Parts: sequence; C-alpha cells; structure tokens
Amino acid sequence: MSVFQLSNEKVAGFEVRPWTFATQSFIKFLSDKELSETEQAIAMVYLQSQAPKSIREFMQDGSLLDKITDFIDNFPLYSVAEIYKWCQRQTELINTSQIEVLPRGEPDPKTPPNL
Repeated sequence: MSVFQLSNEKVAGFEVRPWTFATQSFIKFLSDKELSETEQAIAMVYLQSQAPKSIREFMQDGSLLDKITDFIDNFPLYSVAEIYKWCQRQTELINTSQIEVLPRGEPDPKTPPNL
C-alpha cells in the first residue's frame, strides 16, 4: 500500500477518509476522554467518516462526545477487529512516512556566503 494513499476506503461498512492533520486534533480531543482503547478505535471510524468541518463544529458546540458515544453504542462488535487493523495500518503509514529534521550545524567558515 502506498504511503501517499489519499483515497477513501470502506472499513466495516463505513466510508472513511485517510488520517490527516485534522485527525490529529480529533485524536487530541479524545485523549482526555474516558474511552477504552476499543471505544477510541470505534470513535476514529466516526471521526473519519464525517466531514472535518462538521466535526470541528461539533467540538465547538460541545456535542461531539455525545455523537461519538451514540455511535459507539450502536456499533456492531463483529467489526471491531477490522477497525483495529485499519487504525494500525493508518498509524504505520504515518510512522513510515515521517522524516526527521536535524538542526543545522554551524556553517563552515571556509564556505563563501550566498550573495
């Protein structure tokens, strides 16, 4: 699978988007909520199956956690394994595509300056 996969995919019957920068803020939102690991994985399906703009609006009006809880309450348990695999695959894609930026060292005094 390409690290640069940008298309939606079907997971457990839901069309989900690949994880993006918006996903990072959604994960941060979930970090202090009292959700189990399984509930967090199911929440990711909800978050990635909705438009980021609507998720941000739900965050601002305080209704996002209720919407996630309703989604979790109605999620079929037989799909949890598929969700875990999808979350792991997304995490691996992100980890393998990250680059490490090293700080620049002091310039060599023998190198002429750029003009």
